[in-house]
Amino acid sequence: MIKKTGSSLTAGGLRRLLPLAAVLLGTAAQAAPGEVPPAAPLRVCADPSNPPFSSNNAANPGFYLELGGAIGERLDRGVEPVWELTYYGKHALRETLLAGKCDLSVGLPADVDFMGKSLIFSRPFLHIGYALVTRPEHPYRTLAALRGKSVAVQLGTSPQNLLAMHDDITMATFTNPEDGVRALAAGKVDAAFVWGPSAGYLNHTAMHDALIVTPIDGPGMQWNVAVGFARKQTALRDQVDHALGELGGTVASLAHKYGFPDQAPVALAAAAITPSFTFAGYTRDLDAPVALPIVRVAAPDPITEDQQSAADYVAANRGPADVKFQPAASPTAAADGRTIFNGTCNHCHGPDAEQSVKKIDLRLLRHRYGGAMDQVYHYTVTHGRESKGMPNWTGVFTEDDFAKILAFLHTVQTK
Repeated sequence: MIKKTGSSLTAGGLRRLLPLAAVLLGTAAQAAPGEVPPAAPLRVCADPSNPPFSSNNAANPGFYLELGGAIGERLDRGVEPVWELTYYGKHALRETLLAGKCDLSVGLPADVDFMGKSLIFSRPFLHIGYALVTRPEHPYRTLAALRGKSVAVQLGTSPQNLLAMHDDITMATFTNPEDGVRALAAGKVDAAFVWGPSAGYLNHTAMHDALIVTPIDGPGMQWNVAVGFARKQTALRDQVDHALGELGGTVASLAHKYGFPDQAPVALAAAAITPSFTFAGYTRDLDAPVALPIVRVAAPDPITEDQQSAADYVAANRGPADVKFQPAASPTAAADGRTIFNGTCNHCHGPDAEQSVKKIDLRLLRHRYGGAMDQVYHYTVTHGRESKGMPNWTGVFTEDDFAKILAFLHTVQTK
């Protein structure tokens, strides 16, 4: 269900590379003379690099793509994946399903508010959501048990919103669930509160089920998922509904194969939080974020808190002395940067960087760092500060994106 990293192959290029219609799921046989021609292939929207949900790897096609194949068999139709990267979930659906390029999309949140009246849904076939991942020796299952602990969370998710209300729990923020689980396995955090299917898949396939993955109940934590269709596809929806009624065993088998948590969700807390959708459980491997070194000074400025002086900070952390980073200079750079910023960074730093909490108020960057502002900014966004909830954005945004965001931030500095 999130975004975001770039790819050297376009969806079309991937489709030409590996047409899974024939390799993975099979196509309808050609009709012999005089026979009724076979039905057109069932076109399934799919991300080519989104395990455990879908993949263009024939040996590991993913839960949703395998289920699409099983549905096609029930309907006596071959299945043809239509590849589209789902960094931006709703945009991907508009470009494929709603544009008539594919017939259905497996694994959408069965919620009328997801995309309004544009979509209709099959009966739900699965219940998925966020999970608390722990080690067997410390099976934390309550907020009280997490007090004083460090917990990995995903940026912009319901778990982050929930734990942000508890100052006695330290969050380490990551841009994807896999890095949070790896941090737990490496002993860098005490628990991980992340997207359950991705955590379960990594735990099952790479860690031999060494960790405990417990689904967490509550507002914004769990969803029913279904097959989605364009609103005029009622006849196909009804056919798929009938097929799903006969595929309960297949769903359970695939959930086990891909390590999806199978126990009932437990209530971690009753606190009200803002629900947050993560489209299709999107995952992407990134290099593990590197914690930003923190050195205390004798008399810190109350705004810079535990930072070194700007000059010392940059000299110690920005790399070679000749490395310079500057804001983008194109006429639209600041406007483009504002769009990128408000699409992701506003979750923590406020819309248009308007933020009342001084320590994360980016309008004070020049006040804090003076002429070193650009270099401090660049180091921070490309290395992260796990202990302060700032993820490493390398691989999520390009250098050009970083430069445009910086151009925008230059326009909002207050001092």
